[in-house]
This record gives sequence, structure tokens and C-alpha cells, in this order.
Amino acid sequence: MPPPVTSPAPTRSRPSVGALTAAVFAAAVLAGATLTAPAALARPLEPGPAVPVPGPSARSAVAPAASRAVPAGDLGSLRARATRLRAKLDDQHRRLEVLAEDLEEAYARGVGLLADASELDRRRQAAEREVAVAQAELDERARSSYMAGPGWFVANLVGADDPADALARLPLQRAVLEADLALVDRVSRAKERLDRTRSRLSERLVDQARGAEQLDVKRAQAERLAAEIERELRTMDRRVAALIEQERRREEASQRAAFADHLAAARAAGTAPARDGRASPAARKAVEVALAQLGSPYVWGAEGPSTFDCSGLTSFAYAAAGVTIPRVSRAQFAAYAAMRPVDPLHLVAGDLVFFADNPSDPGTIHHVGMYIGRGLMVEAPHTGAVVRTSSIWRSSYAGAVRPAP
Repeated sequence: MPPPVTSPAPTRSRPSVGALTAAVFAAAVLAGATLTAPAALARPLEPGPAVPVPGPSARSAVAPAASRAVPAGDLGSLRARATRLRAKLDDQHRRLEVLAEDLEEAYARGVGLLADASELDRRRQAAEREVAVAQAELDERARSSYMAGPGWFVANLVGADDPADALARLPLQRAVLEADLALVDRVSRAKERLDRTRSRLSERLVDQARGAEQLDVKRAQAERLAAEIERELRTMDRRVAALIEQERRREEASQRAAFADHLAAARAAGTAPARDGRASPAARKAVEVALAQLGSPYVWGAEGPSTFDCSGLTSFAYAAAGVTIPRVSRAQFAAYAAMRPVDPLHLVAGDLVFFADNPSDPGTIHHVGMYIGRGLMVEAPHTGAVVRTSSIWRSSYAGAVRPAP
């Protein structure tokens, strides 16, 4: 098995958003979690993450021990260590992937808040100009009235030589007064709009600051967890790593067989189609692009063209097929779940399959893969692994959608 791929932190061509952006880019060391998932597809055995063999330095450290035959008594001890370490790594990878999704969502939310704040600031400037113009007109009317004297309206009526002429002036005087009142009302409404806009802008700025603070906390948690995983992989005995990988392969084979048996039984009972349905041209293109990335390293936040995280791979593949889908797995599910959900027995190539901590709660989705047929998906799994094909038969299976019908 090849040594783990150590990939540099992803570089993104995103605009700066102050503290939020800095916090997000600092989180680029993150990685996704392993998949252990949905009640709807629960089975006794679940696939865990592929645990890479330690790199050259670690290999040289354990080479003398590895070159010797393992006594029978030590084999049981190694298996016990492998079981404990795999359980620990499974949990760490899952937690990292959840944090990665949270951070990606928070970044997107921060960018949205920035855009909202920018629009509100534009409205604030327009409202200030409106208030200034209206206020200037009102001030001019006030000066004119002052210069005419306080009794100008009555004087115009009383000083008229002809009562009929005085009555004729009433509509004009009334119109002047109404215009003045309307101007006062206009200034008042403009100031109210300005106050509301300023208040909303202030709220958005507070939200941005709070979001940046929360993001920084999550980033620190993720960095500590990532460092812990790296330490585990770096110091892992290569014999333990080999045992973990052997067990993962056995479980993967078991799950593939379990899905095949389940599908065959469903087809025999008439509850599933005799064969997978035909995917749309765009979906077939997306699958082709995704499969072309097999072997590419997983890097949190990466969207291609040579490194990917889970949702980065699916969004990259569909973009190459001419279909724009959301960037984050939870958003990808939410975008199509209401109008194009897919039963697991009716999946076709190109459908997106999702995995969650709580399969009944879409808010806990943390992983996505692309279905390619025969119960398999192509996925970017987690840190230290590469893009690969895997079974969808996991208890964390949360559902599937069809972006390109």
C-alpha cells in the first residue's frame, strides 16, 4: 500500500472577508471524516477509512521489528492494537469531516453576510443622499416662510382688495401648505428608512464578527484534531497499519456483497428495477470526470483540478458537465431533496449519495459521494486517502438526490 499523501493546504481564489476569511484559510489543514453511517442501510459490518502505511521516516523506525517474524502471541496483541487504533481513527476522521463541513458552511455564510452588508451599505448611502436632498428642500421652504413673515398666509387673505380674489387664492395657499407638509413627511420617511438600513447593517456586522469568532474556535479545534491524527499516522507501527487495511478491505468486500444480495432480493420481489436506470448525458459526463480523478489526494477545501474534498469532487465533476451545484454537501442535498429525492434501489449513475451522523437529520450530513452503479460510488474519503470507489452500504446513509435528471 502506498505511503500517505501529504498534500499542501489548498489555495482558494476567494475574496478577503477580514477575520472570517483569515480564520477559514487557516483551517485549510482540515480533512474529512470516515464514513460509518444510515439506519436504512444498517448492516453488521461497515467500511472504515483506508489507513495509510506511515511515511518513510516512520517505516525506517519500525523496519527492524517488521523484518522479524511475528510470534503467535504478539499477533493477537497487534490485532487488539489495530482494532483500538482503527476505532480511534474512525472517530477522529468523522469529527474532522464534520468540522470541515461546518467550516465550509460558515465561510459561505460569511461571504453571504459580507455581500449583504455591502448591499445594505449601498442602500445606506442612497438613503443618506435622499435625506440630504429632502432636508435641503425643507430648509429652503423654512427660510422662505421666515422671510415672508409668520402671517404671510393670513395677510394674503386679509390684505386682498376683493373678497372673491381672496377666495380664489385659497386653493393655491392650501396647495402650498400641503406641499410643505408633504415635504416634512418625505423627510421623516427618508430618515426612517435610513435608520432601518443602518440598524440592519449594524446587525450584519455584528453577525460577521460573531461568526468569525465562532469560526476561529472551530478552526482551533480542527487544527488540534488534525495534528493528533497526523501524530497517530506518523508513529503507527506498519504492521498495525497493514492489519487495519486488511480489515477495511474485508469489510468493504462484505458490504459490496451485502448490497448485491439485497438488490437481487429486491429485484426478485419486484420492488427494484431489473437493472439500473439510464443516466442523463450530463450525469454520465459527471461520472466520467469524477472517475478520471481516481488516485487524486484528498485535501480539505480543495475543488480540483488535482486535489479534492468530498463535495469539492462532486461539484467539480458536475461543473465540468455543465451543471452548477452547491459547493457543500449539506447544501447539495438541500438543493434537490425536495424535488428529486432518489430511493436507494432506484439509483442511477451520477446521483449524489449522502452520509450523516444522524441519517434522519439532514443537518448532520458530513459526506457525499457520486453513485456509479452496482451499489458503488466514487468519493474523496478523508485525510491521508485518495479518490476511490467504495460501497454505499453504510449505516450512515442519509439519502440521495439527482442533480441532472
